[in-house]
Amino acid sequence: GEWAATPATAHLFRASKSAPGASTEVHSQPHRIRHIVSDGTTLYFSDTNGTINRMPVAGGPIETQLDFGTNAWGLALADGLVYWRGSSSVLSAPADGGSVSELFPGQASPGGIASSDQLVFWTTGSSVVSGDPVTKLQRTLAAMKTSSRGITVDAEFVYWTTFTAYGDKTGGAFRVRRPPP
Repeated sequence: GEWAATPATAHLFRASKSAPGASTEVHSQPHRIRHIVSDGTTLYFSDTNGTINRMPVAGGPIETQLDFGTNAWGLALADGLVYWRGSSSVLSAPADGGSVSELFPGQASPGGIASSDQLVFWTTGSSVVSGDPVTKLQRTLAAMKTSSRGITVDAEFVYWTTFTAYGDKTGGAFRVRRPPP
């Protein structure tokens, strides 16, 4: 099935691919759900209370994986780690629970995050950045005058979205060739 969170409320839904339009609420909580990501077995979601929770994709109990007291901006999974943006840094922790590591401190304006092939990619208020969590080396892939937000990566490119201001209907989607791992 497909997963969806309602960002203005605290509900998590699962929709069936075989029954378009049908959905089932699988979880609700007192804090708004911000971001969701899955590795195919486990679903991870963050909320405005500063927690990252997890639950089996097939259904089952919800566990609080991390409680770090601040919003998680975006979620990404790779190599047994969950990554997210804090208010001014890129953080990670083992996907099965454990200590939080601050990988890249001093980052501006939280935005989206993605990961692939030993690299983490994130957006700031005006740039797209890649970083190696092991060496801690980071590099700016693109700089712009508009705010960058959503981000994803494939084998060749890093893609991101921009907007100029809330309520403004301008913005776009861009890409840049991704660096090698």
